[in-house]
Amino acid sequence: MLIFFSIFVFLILSISICKFSNQKTTTYLLIIFWYICIFLSFLDFHGFGTLQNTTYFIFLFSPLIVATGTIFHIPIRNKHKELIRFFPIKLYIFISVFVAIFFLHSIYLGFLNGFDSLRNSLQNSESGGSLGYIFFTNQIGFLYNMIAPTILMAGIITASTLRDKRDFFMFTLLSSLLLLIDITFLSRIYLYSIIVLFIISYINSNYKISHIKFLFWIFSILSLIFLVTYLRDPDRDFSAIFSIYFLDYHTIGIYLFDQSLIYNNFDSNNFIPLTFSFISFPIEYIYRVFIDSNFIPLIYEFNNWNSIYRELIASDGSLFYYNAFITNIYAFYYDFGIPGVILIALLYGFFLGKFNSKTNTPNMQIFANCLLLYGFLGFFNPMYLTSQSNIIGIILCIYFFHFKNSKGRIV
Repeated sequence: MLIFFSIFVFLILSISICKFSNQKTTTYLLIIFWYICIFLSFLDFHGFGTLQNTTYFIFLFSPLIVATGTIFHIPIRNKHKELIRFFPIKLYIFISVFVAIFFLHSIYLGFLNGFDSLRNSLQNSESGGSLGYIFFTNQIGFLYNMIAPTILMAGIITASTLRDKRDFFMFTLLSSLLLLIDITFLSRIYLYSIIVLFIISYINSNYKISHIKFLFWIFSILSLIFLVTYLRDPDRDFSAIFSIYFLDYHTIGIYLFDQSLIYNNFDSNNFIPLTFSFISFPIEYIYRVFIDSNFIPLIYEFNNWNSIYRELIASDGSLFYYNAFITNIYAFYYDFGIPGVILIALLYGFFLGKFNSKTNTPNMQIFANCLLLYGFLGFFNPMYLTSQSNIIGIILCIYFFHFKNSKGRIV
C-alpha cells in the first residue's frame, strides 16, 4: 500500500510543479500516462514478484524529476512569425512510389507464403538480418528504412501543430504513407506514433477538429493495429491481443528492466554509449559495408540482445516470455547509472518545459511534439535506440529545409 500511496503523492507533486511552470495540458498527460503505467506494473497482475529497490526508486522518481526540470526552462520570446513547414511535395511523390511498390510486394509475399512467415523472415531485419526479402537487396532496404520514414515523420511532426486545413490534410496524407511502411514490415511502432501525435495535436491545436472526425481517426488506427497484430499472430483471440499487446507491453518494460539488473545484462565492447548509439549508427553501418563486413554496429548488438525472449515466472508457476519492450531508461542506467538517469530526466524536463509551455509559438510546438512522442513511446519501448526512429534526422530535416527558405530565426 505504501508504494501505491507514493505513486499518488508523486503524481500530485509532479502535476503541481508542471502547473507552476506554466505547462500545457499535454505535459500533464505525459506525467499521468507514466504514473498509470507504473501503477499497473506495480499491481503485478501476473504475480511476477517484488521488484528491486533500485527499480522502485528509478521509476517512482523519474517522472517527478522530469517535472522538476520544467521549472528551470528559460522563456523564449520568438519574434520570428513565419510558420515552419516541411512539405517538399516532389520528394514526397518520389518516396510514395517506392512506398507503394514495397507495400504491394510485402502484401504479395504475405498472401503467397503466409503473413506469419513474412514476419518471421523480417524478425531480425532491425538487428542486421536480411532486408532483401522485401527490398530485393539489403542496401536498398537499408536506405529505404533510414530515409523514407525519417523524411515522412519530419513532415508529419511539422504538420502536427495543425494550424490550418493544409496542415490537417498533410498530416493525414503523410501519416497514410507512414502507415503503409509499418504494414510493409507488419510492425506497429509508426501506427502507435501516429495515434500519439494525433491526440497531442487534438489537445494542443487551435484548429478545431470535430469529435466525429477525431473518433474516426482513432478507431481507424486502432483497427489497423489489431489487423497487423492478427496477421502476425492469427491464433490469438481478442482478449489475448488486448492483454499482451496493450496491457503487458505498456507495463512489462519495468519487469524486463528489473530482470536485467539481476542477470542477462547487455554487454558490448563498443566504446560508444548506448544512449547515443542512434547518432553513430549511420557511420557504423557505412564502415561495415565498405571497410569491415564483420563489424557489428552497436544498435545491431543491442537489438539482438533485446530480441531475446526473457522468461518471467508468475506466482502460480505459469511461464511468460517477453522481448523487445525494455524501457528506454535502461540505456541511461546502463551507461551512467542512477546519476545519469537523474541528469537526463532533468534535461528532458528542461527542454520539454521550454518548448511546451503555454507561452510557446506554433514553431516551438513542433519540437515539443518531438519530445512528447519520445516520452510516450520511450517509456516502454526503446524507439530511439533503433535506426527507424531517428529524431536527430527529423530535427535536421526541419532546420535545413526552413533555413533554405528563410533567413529568420526559428527560436
